[in-house]
Amino acid sequence: MGLLDFLKKNPPATEGNSAAKATDRPVSTPHPVVPVPSVPPAGTAVPTPKENGTPVSRGSRNHNASPRQRDNKPAVFWPKIGDTVPKLIAQQQIRVFVDALFIKSAAFPAFSAAWRGERQGSFATRYYFIPAYEKAKLSSAEQTLANQADCQERSGEDLSACFGDMAAKGLKWNIVYLTTDGDAGYAAQQAAKEKGLFLRWYGMDGDGKLCPLSSSVKRPAREATESAKPFRRQTEMAPIQRAVNPPRRVPSVGEQVLSERGRTAYRLEKALMTDHSSVTYATNDANSFAKIYTETALQLNFFEAKANRMLQNAVDLPGVCWPKDTLRDGNGNFVGILIPASKGVQLTRSVLNGATGLSQYFPNWDKRNLCVLASTILKTICGMYRLGLSFGYLNPASIYIQDEEHVFFVDTDSWQIEGYPAMSRNQTFTPPELLREEKQPLMTTVDQENYEIAVLTFMLMMPGKFPYAKNRSSNERESIIDMSFPFSANKEQRRSGDAERPGGVWQMVWDHLPYRMCGSFYNSFHSKGQNSAPGNRLRATEWLNLVNIFQKKLSEPGREDSRAMFPRTFRRDGKRTFFKCQICGQEHPRFYFMQNVWINKERVNVWERGYRVCLSCASGQSNVSFTCRSCGRTFYYSNRTKITHEIGKTDFDYEEQKWCRDCKKNTAKCRNCGAEVPIYKMREFEDRQRNQRITVCGNCFNTLVSRAKQQQQEWNNAPSEYLHCRQCGCTFPFTNKDAEFYRKKGWSKPIRCPNCRDKR
Repeated sequence: MGLLDFLKKNPPATEGNSAAKATDRPVSTPHPVVPVPSVPPAGTAVPTPKENGTPVSRGSRNHNASPRQRDNKPAVFWPKIGDTVPKLIAQQQIRVFVDALFIKSAAFPAFSAAWRGERQGSFATRYYFIPAYEKAKLSSAEQTLANQADCQERSGEDLSACFGDMAAKGLKWNIVYLTTDGDAGYAAQQAAKEKGLFLRWYGMDGDGKLCPLSSSVKRPAREATESAKPFRRQTEMAPIQRAVNPPRRVPSVGEQVLSERGRTAYRLEKALMTDHSSVTYATNDANSFAKIYTETALQLNFFEAKANRMLQNAVDLPGVCWPKDTLRDGNGNFVGILIPASKGVQLTRSVLNGATGLSQYFPNWDKRNLCVLASTILKTICGMYRLGLSFGYLNPASIYIQDEEHVFFVDTDSWQIEGYPAMSRNQTFTPPELLREEKQPLMTTVDQENYEIAVLTFMLMMPGKFPYAKNRSSNERESIIDMSFPFSANKEQRRSGDAERPGGVWQMVWDHLPYRMCGSFYNSFHSKGQNSAPGNRLRATEWLNLVNIFQKKLSEPGREDSRAMFPRTFRRDGKRTFFKCQICGQEHPRFYFMQNVWINKERVNVWERGYRVCLSCASGQSNVSFTCRSCGRTFYYSNRTKITHEIGKTDFDYEEQKWCRDCKKNTAKCRNCGAEVPIYKMREFEDRQRNQRITVCGNCFNTLVSRAKQQQQEWNNAPSEYLHCRQCGCTFPFTNKDAEFYRKKGWSKPIRCPNCRDKR
């Protein structure tokens, strides 16, 4: 699709036309595949940068956690805006603090009643806390109200002393601070941070629901941080006009182009890759590629204006192939951009191609290499966001891998840069709400990109596996809309009921992932997950933290099986009993063995009969076969079918199989009744009266045989002629049966009737 067609179908975003129907567009793949040798795995995880932001409604996000705390502590599921007291008290990872302002507010009675009700139920040991100096601000009546067996006092003449005393006692709590003043919440957060504690502040409305609070102290610092970014995210598309003097033709192989700023000539040598709007060439400079746009794309000033905006701020991120200069032809017309040369193989052709791609390009890799690769990619994305950049619609084909520590992000001119939208579309990475509402906005939001990052992380940790499962009657788009997640994280987080169970190898790969990572994937992709709804999604920094933790765990003793790219069995966690498969000899937990088969609608327990066949081998070919009587081909049973037939013959009088599945499906028309009947049920009937053979169904065959027997009996009893008895003088019938018998014997016709013959 050309640029003109793209902009016709996707006009600049306004309040009335910001959504367009979702379609699959070609993915831009600008560079060739260059096989590279694998290198030894990296051994050091990259720490996650700190983030300081005002409290917002983000489930399971620890914005204030340092790299050390993120690596060594379990994930903190912070409350979200709109959460109620039952969710606060049920979350064992946090402690709730209140100040005097909150106790004096109109929200406190509802909070106190709800807390007391929950505490009298399942959470008898949960209390909320108040600093001593804050409690001193309350009246005696207010203190009595707070002391109804729910509130406990923490010593300290101010917040710093209170939190310092807690830190000295080793109470590394995650604190939710309830107040009515955002500035007080900010001060509490800074005091906790100085003592190595982690705190978020919230307000509460009259209905007992958490609400956000703004801080006059915090906001200017945040605005200053945003203004320092060289690029800013915009929601409106930049004005696009027709080019004043577009080139009549664009340069091709063998011709030269001139860099506008460097005033250097580059010869276009070999076309590396072509997409819908450009052709990328190798040049006489080994360190530079030339991306030349098509004549159709150059009819508008879109790419020239976007390139000029990108060149205003140089981006120096490792692996990001940021434009170095614009290119012009001999007449001075803009024709393309000069970009750094990239190396490696496309992510889609290697890691995301599963076992095939990994064995071809990185045969010596294990899961540790994969974690380093994912960390490298996520660090680059985090670096982009710190500069105010965004990729818009994620295109994994534009990510090239040289090794796990050297990754190239090419095709950066197709990113979403301020008011210039991304030009590629990929349904696989489109959030469910956009497909559900049939929207495809030009400008993506951070939340939508968070979903795309989650999908990419999943497909890296589960090499090439798509997070959703297709139902029997659905396609990829419908499975994304339904959020049919096929994996379970624990007993409470079960897979979607309508999702097909994944294959054995994917069950094993999933089983070796850390529990925290599995829970995060479940919450992100399951329709009932905590982070699946827009506005609650995990960010790139959080996925980076999970990947780094997994990488460290893989270096621990006893994780040898987990290091395999595709493990052969499940994790040995000490809680499972393993059994050996009779066919492959591999050990698995009992749940991965055949348990039952159905024979004549009766369930038979094969485990109790001594069969030990794992599910992988159950679908494999056995050594038992049969030959189809219809087509003559030989077919081998699966091990499951073999066991079924063995039990069926001994206990259910099973007969030998005569016809294959294909022949049972093929049908023919009965020559007698006209019905379509499977070929293997057809019979050949010989019609002697008409001296012909006809092919009929089994029912008609039996009917015709019965009718033929009846007709034969009638013909046998019918008289062939009447004869005159020479002895008694009577006339008697000579039947067809008798006539045929005498003829075969060569005898003459009888001269006496049966009675006279009997008297003799």
